[in-house]
Amino acid sequence: GKEGRRGEGKKLMKPGVAAKNVDKAMRDIIAQYPFPHKQSERSGYSIGIGFYTDWSNPQFFMHPSSEGVFQENMTIHLIPWIQLPGKGAIGFSDTVLVTGEGGKSLFPGKYY
Repeated sequence: GKEGRRGEGKKLMKPGVAAKNVDKAMRDIIAQYPFPHKQSERSGYSIGIGFYTDWSNPQFFMHPSSEGVFQENMTIHLIPWIQLPGKGAIGFSDTVLVTGEGGKSLFPGKYY
């Protein structure tokens, strides 16, 4: 769908699900693209009370070795992006609430 990597991650963001499993699902989608690229080290992090402007010490990170587990009502900033050698980078951002039905965007709207 139009949301691609973020959309797949949001569907899986339910209480009790390991962050590294959601990160892997999003990485598996973008790994299928046929052009050379480097994926970001993290695909999301917590915001709210645990929001840090210094990314070195968040409450909750989504990355391949994360030990975090989603809990109901966590607020996560999804930040999937890739670097294209010699071209630049592209990414998308969404702020998501973790629910029993999956992640729900706090800023629903059209994605272009």
